[in-house]
Amino acid sequence: MRGTIHQSLVFGILAVAATSLLGTLASVAAPSQSLPKSLPAPLTYEKAILPLFATRCLGCHGAGKAQAGLDLRTLGGLLQGGASGKAIRLDHPEKSALYEALASGRMPPSPQKLTPTETQRVLSWIRSGAKGASEGGGHWAFRPPVSPTVPTVLGAENPIDAFLLTELQKKGLGFSPEADKRTLLRRVTYDLIGLPPTPVELEAFIKDTAPTAYAKIVDRLLADPRYGERWARRWLDTAGYADSEGVLQEDRERPNAWRYRDYVIKSFNADKPYDRFLKEQIAGDEISDFRNVKKWTPEVEELVTATGFLRTAVDATRDDFNEHQFTEYQYRMLHDTQTILVSSTLGVTLQCARCHDHKYEPLSQRDYYRIQAALTGAIRPKGKLLPTNRRQIVAATAAEQVKAAAVNAAVDTALKALAAQEAALLTEFRAKTKAQTPVAELRSAYPECGKRLDELAALRAAETKKRVALTEIRALYDQDARPPPTPLLVRGEYQKPGEEIEPGIPTILADPKQAFVVPKVVSGAPSTGRRMALAEWITSPTNPLTARVIVNRLWQGHFGVGIVASLDNFGRSGKPPSNPQLLDWLASDLVAGGWKLKRLQRLMVLSSAYRQSSALRPEAAALDPENHLLWRQRVQRLEAEAIRDGILSVAGTLDPMLYGAPVGLEVQGTGEVIAAGEAKGGRRSIYLQVRRTLPVTLLNVFDAPVMETNCTRRVTSATPTQALTLLNSSFMASQSVHFAQRLIKEFPQTNYAALQARVSHAYALAFGRVPSLDERRASVGFVQVQTRRYVRLGKSAAAAELQALSDFCQALLSANEFVYVD
Repeated sequence: MRGTIHQSLVFGILAVAATSLLGTLASVAAPSQSLPKSLPAPLTYEKAILPLFATRCLGCHGAGKAQAGLDLRTLGGLLQGGASGKAIRLDHPEKSALYEALASGRMPPSPQKLTPTETQRVLSWIRSGAKGASEGGGHWAFRPPVSPTVPTVLGAENPIDAFLLTELQKKGLGFSPEADKRTLLRRVTYDLIGLPPTPVELEAFIKDTAPTAYAKIVDRLLADPRYGERWARRWLDTAGYADSEGVLQEDRERPNAWRYRDYVIKSFNADKPYDRFLKEQIAGDEISDFRNVKKWTPEVEELVTATGFLRTAVDATRDDFNEHQFTEYQYRMLHDTQTILVSSTLGVTLQCARCHDHKYEPLSQRDYYRIQAALTGAIRPKGKLLPTNRRQIVAATAAEQVKAAAVNAAVDTALKALAAQEAALLTEFRAKTKAQTPVAELRSAYPECGKRLDELAALRAAETKKRVALTEIRALYDQDARPPPTPLLVRGEYQKPGEEIEPGIPTILADPKQAFVVPKVVSGAPSTGRRMALAEWITSPTNPLTARVIVNRLWQGHFGVGIVASLDNFGRSGKPPSNPQLLDWLASDLVAGGWKLKRLQRLMVLSSAYRQSSALRPEAAALDPENHLLWRQRVQRLEAEAIRDGILSVAGTLDPMLYGAPVGLEVQGTGEVIAAGEAKGGRRSIYLQVRRTLPVTLLNVFDAPVMETNCTRRVTSATPTQALTLLNSSFMASQSVHFAQRLIKEFPQTNYAALQARVSHAYALAFGRVPSLDERRASVGFVQVQTRRYVRLGKSAAAAELQALSDFCQALLSANEFVYVD
């Protein structure tokens, strides 16, 4: 190590000498002379400063130790500061606590002090901006994105196309031809609203020859309320949304969780800026100051509801839990909540640092507990026993709650009095029979008794209507402004608390120009302000991860694979970006455009890259077999919800109602799990109850996640159970009948021409196209043969016709062409 320090000193002296020499040469050089093309590299923490601290300082401020809370192993740790505050001041470098301690000789306390030259180098480094390797040679994802210049490429009017074509042309490639209108309309309609286009929409698009025809389709779809239902589902995956707890056999339901689901749908439909969307979910309670509002408004309710994001993790605590059980379950929930928060917004695997420093990423165990400390104002494993059902917010002001309580108390008193009158009445008439005569017999024997019972029942109903029912919201909120200390848990075991950790951020992501600060809590404050500080940092334009992570998710939604294929891991162990300049341009553009997601999605789906055909080109596949450069659009299997919703839409049984309580589930005798009442029709899949232990069969077999913590990236499988479900499920059977009934209703004639029309219309509804002559001939023949077969089996002509047509419809709905989009 001394050799390394000595070499570093030599290099530093040489650098100073070289700089001096260059200055001298520049002052006497003739105008025709030029300076060398490269200048000495700027000082960085890792190369110029850390070697000075290695043997002198890290014994007290290094691995396993952080005396006074100061960790010098990384630039982030130094910039984070310690118990005495910030160690570096960029505005006044000479007044930096670090420099003052070194220059005065107070630090390091070991005999081997820094020399004046070494101390001066530290000062020079601070003056130059206190930069580290992450500013230049560090991991790409930990550096703030810088918007690159859009390449100039002939024919590329869309910036996305310019970046992609630049890389394609290096391989001698270009985009594939544009997909035909039918394919394009089906692709973009499913992508943006998760449903198939109607035959009427397809016909109108084909007839519209204006250059803006496709752009008008895109704008219509982005404004469609069903857009929010489609894209909310993707966010709910990353948020770990479920309607039940999933622990033990009980799998207790969460009656109010759906309000958060509706908040997400409405936010996407309103095109809420993404930074605001995150702030509301992380700290909506602190933004709203709901405890002190004079009027409970829809805006206050929205902000409180948003924090349901931090209540999605499994929390099975009950009133009968003892202290030990409560602590254990709360630590589990705290870990999962933190995992959901970080993986969904930052795309790093910080959860791996709970028990020890991350083995593959520059993330320490202290980093893990810094983020956790921001949550402990609300989630307190060592606090009072407060089970999940009692951590709700009543949607009313304090005054409104007092008024409601008074009204309800009066109702209870009145109901009690009416119950007493009814008991006395029954006692009076039963005395006449000298027996415990049933009420029905009393009514029959004594009409006046029945009349008075009816009067009392009417009075009870009138009183009950007076009761004020206040909405309860499953929300997260600080219990008060004085949270208990957050200990670093030795090996992640809550029974082994270690040093206390203050709220903060991962040191590798610290910005020397914008320190992370939690404001001091003022007297009487209802909350800590920690989550608000965290939300501000996560949504800061200089945060290197947040914008990149969300634009990558949007890209994956439209192109099948993210620019970074590992959606939840932007770290060193994740996949590198296939086009880093495009990723950074998109991230920068999102921020510059006010964090509006629809605007960026519009740019994506209008690009030539998105609109190109998915047909295979052998010459391109030979050069880029994985299609990393995007020389064609990718064929994608529909997500589970889009398959189910598409079936309902084609069958004509889709209930378009927005929002509200979830649809319950039923278990068939075969074991199949379906939505209640689904034989007649159904709501969109996003409104089905999400039971952790009871997933809907159709959704489950087509890879909808069974929610444990959260789902940051869905997988797409191809299994025999998928085909078997399409062939045998009661849902498919019933919806195929509805599909057939729809065809018969629209073409009621019973002649051959009507049968041909039914077949053609079925293709238009299911596939968005007309059948070929051979397809129509084969389909008509199949329906005729099946009809005769059912007649021979004893069905009436009408019943046989319906069953045969249903079989044909089920075949269409089970086809690859229905469940895949080109």
